[in-house]
Amino acid sequence: MKITAVLFDFIGTTVMEREDAINMAFEDAFRSSGITVDSNALRQNRGKDKRELIDTLLVGSNHTAKNRERIYASFHTNVKNSLDKFALNPGTLTVLAHLRKKGIKIGLGSGLARDLFELIFDRLLWDKTLFDYIGIAKEVGEGRPSPDMIFDMMKLLNVSHADEFLKIGDTTADIMEGKNAGVKTAVLLSGTQPESALRQTHPDFVLNKLEELASIL
Repeated sequence: MKITAVLFDFIGTTVMEREDAINMAFEDAFRSSGITVDSNALRQNRGKDKRELIDTLLVGSNHTAKNRERIYASFHTNVKNSLDKFALNPGTLTVLAHLRKKGIKIGLGSGLARDLFELIFDRLLWDKTLFDYIGIAKEVGEGRPSPDMIFDMMKLLNVSHADEFLKIGDTTADIMEGKNAGVKTAVLLSGTQPESALRQTHPDFVLNKLEELASIL
């Protein structure tokens, strides 16, 4: 199999979270507006555009979208206050080095706002030259499962063949993003969502550890 470019998801794939940090940030944000959300519904919608996720949970809780921006602002603050709960996936640097050695173009994509992404990225002491492409979903178009970030990376890096592009993430939204773009997909079983739900999206590859990506490529 020939792969010339790989787009990695950020949180849950290259970066791991302790204490369910993202879900807790959402739950606390809803609670601050007097709303209790179903934690299973929250988990099922992980990986999607953050405001879309909030709207979905509001409807599921029989609330209108009028509180969306207040909840989003609270979520944003909660993540900023939880930076110590994010850490590099131990296999990330090994995999990136492997891809670089093979001449494969490397992208990193996130559904977080730019400032949150930068805060977590800088805390990890990463060098942006590790990546040929860094994408923030809302800066290039629609969030996952829309394929806009993949198309943006393909355009900027002159990747013309979809079957030579691989998207890897840890949620159903990541896999559907790849399928909507017509590229190959790999899912990492990092615990963000149940394995059964992830397999139902029929990714091309299922990884227990990020390091397993090297055997595929």
